[in-house]
Amino acid sequence: MLAGLGFIVGGSLLDPDPEPSGWVAEPASSDPLYSGAGPTVEQVTADFDAATAAVGLGPSAPPRSFMLPGCLASWESYEPVSDAQWAALRDDLTGRQWRLTQRLKRPRTVASSLTEGTWHLTVVYEDRPGVREHLSLMAVNDTPACEEAFEQAQAAGTRTV
Repeated sequence: MLAGLGFIVGGSLLDPDPEPSGWVAEPASSDPLYSGAGPTVEQVTADFDAATAAVGLGPSAPPRSFMLPGCLASWESYEPVSDAQWAALRDDLTGRQWRLTQRLKRPRTVASSLTEGTWHLTVVYEDRPGVREHLSLMAVNDTPACEEAFEQAQAAGTRTV
C-alpha cells in the first residue's frame, strides 16, 4: 500500500529543483504506539478537519471521490500557510495520536509523514512561483483488504484518486 501512497503523493513531490534534499527520519518517540482497532476513514477525516480548523486553515477544497472507500482520506486547500500554522498543524496532529515519522524540507516544499494505527499520512505544502499554494493531507490505510483493493484497481487500470 505504501507504493500506492508513493504513486498518489509522488506527483506532488516531483520537482525539477537541482538542490539535493530528502526525507529525514524523526527520532523514535517514547510515546506508546497506537493500540486498539485502527481509526475509520471518518475518524481520520474528522482529525484532518479538526486539526486544520484549530490552526486557522481552510476551508477544505471540495473532497475528492475515491475508488477505494475506507482506504484513502484527504483534505486539501489552496490558501497560504504560515510557518507557525505548519508547525501548529503538525503539533495538533501529534496531539491526536498521529506519530511523526519523517520530515522533508526543500525549496518551496515542506512535508511530514505521520502514522496512526494502520494509517500512513503525508502532509505536503507547496508554494511555487506561478502556481497556487497547495496544502494536502493524504492518508492511506495500510491493511490487507486495502492492499488487495489497490492491487485490483491497478490491475484493472482503474485510477484510484
